[in-house]
Amino acid sequence: MTTEHKKVTVDLGEQQELLEERMASGRYASPSEVIQEAMQALDREDALIEEKILEAMETEGEPLENVSSEPGDPKTGP
Repeated sequence: MTTEHKKVTVDLGEQQELLEERMASGRYASPSEVIQEAMQALDREDALIEEKILEAMETEGEPLENVSSEPGDPKTGP
């Protein structure tokens, strides 16, 4: 499976200064690297939240077949 890379323009607003600070630290070579790592962190956070929700539902006896991990699935909402 190949991933198509697209250029995107984003208005970061107040977050622009944070991006520039991270680049100035030398840890990142480009704004793309900062954004890519931020997206990966968001994916990890989403996975942890989903895990906590599933744990809570199991504790309360909710059948897991009523849960979908797909965003926008009617079973879980948007």
